[in-house]
Formats: sequence, structure tokens, C-alpha cells
Amino acid sequence: MIKMEHINTVPNSPAVNYQQMNSTQQTMHSYQTHVYHNEQVPAQNASNMQQNAQGNDLDQNDLGQILRIFQKYNLKESEEIFRRELNRKNGIEVSLDPSQKEREFYYDIYESLTRFVESTKENKYELSQVLYPIFIHLYMDMINKDYLKLAQEFFNKYSTVQTSNHALDIKKLKLITNKDQLNRSEFRETYGTTKYNVKLSDESYRLLKDFVKVKNSKPLVDLIKENMMLESNLI
Repeated sequence: MIKMEHINTVPNSPAVNYQQMNSTQQTMHSYQTHVYHNEQVPAQNASNMQQNAQGNDLDQNDLGQILRIFQKYNLKESEEIFRRELNRKNGIEVSLDPSQKEREFYYDIYESLTRFVESTKENKYELSQVLYPIFIHLYMDMINKDYLKLAQEFFNKYSTVQTSNHALDIKKLKLITNKDQLNRSEFRETYGTTKYNVKLSDESYRLLKDFVKVKNSKPLVDLIKENMMLESNLI
């Protein structure tokens, strides 16, 4: 339960003059008022709010701010209603913009991993097995965080480096462009609960281990440990 004393409410803020606000500001104020003064937004309220947003032609930045408010106060039900209504009536998918640091995080991990695999030559095919599960989990993470545009950019750049035996899954993944689709997909069930098995020769395992050590990236280590089951005689 969200208690008012536990969030940054502004009970003594000055009265708002709606006549001095443009339509976008009025809608944003309405959304913020709903979140500040209600534990959750009922379905009808969320629907009405969406209609108000439609009438005032809110852009992606405004819609993104509204989503962040829902997420900040963990109003999951209201967030899902808001998303469904926007998509059902307007075909709108709200994409949030990651910080530059977050953008670099995704690209740095995967770019360095692909370059490492390319450099291994004789072990390239075997080590390319690690690219697929990391690709899937990074893409899913971006979709989960509503970085939809970034996810599509990432997909377009790195889907082509996946091995041919994953071609069908890559085609299926391409159709997942928002959180609702992801939650209903086989990818959520398969990769959200099960580790991906990768069997490596001793040489390939040693090369991967040395790369991770030199890279010295905790996020990469966590990605491998949490989502992959490596098999080797050296383990």
C-alpha cells in the first residue's frame, strides 16, 4: 500500500491556473494528480485519462513521463490499462529514452563480445553459441524497460550475427516490439526461467574465461552466470 507520507507529494502547492496552461500541461497535471492522490487508478479513470491524452495530442516525451510516474509508484495495473488503451485506440507504443550511459552499456557488452568471438578464428563457431542467449536477454531487458526504439536499433544491428540455426527464433523475436507481447511470448517462459546450455571445448572455455577476466565487467559476468549453463571439462 502506498502511503502519502512515503512519496513526494506537494499538498501545499499553489493553486493551478488552468487558463494559463496549454493543453499538454493540463493533461500532464491531470495524470500527476491521479497518481499523487490515489493508491491506484481505476480502469475507467485510466481510460478517461487516455482519451484526454488523445484529445490533447501528447507526444512521445509526454507519454513517456506519464509512464515513468506509473512505474515510479509501482502502479502496474494502471500502467497496463494505459498501454492497452493507447495501443487499442491509437496504435501507439510508448518508447522511453535511455540515458547515454545505459545505451553505451548494452552496446559495449555486445560489441565487445562479438569482436571477441570474431577474433578467436578456430574457435569462432563454437564460441558463437554464447552470442545468442546474451542477445536475447539484452533485447528482452530493453523491451522490459520500454526502451523500444533502442531495442529495435539493437536488433537491426546484431540479429545478423546470429548463427543460422537460430533463424526461426530471430524471426519470432522481431515480432516482439513491446512489453505486453514479450510477457505473452515463449521467450519470456523459456529464457525467463531456464538457463541456456552451452557446451564448450576446454580451449574455447579457457578463451572465454580469459576474455571475461580481461573485460572485467560485472554485468557481463552476471549475464553469463544468471542465464547460461556452461559445460566444459575445465569447470
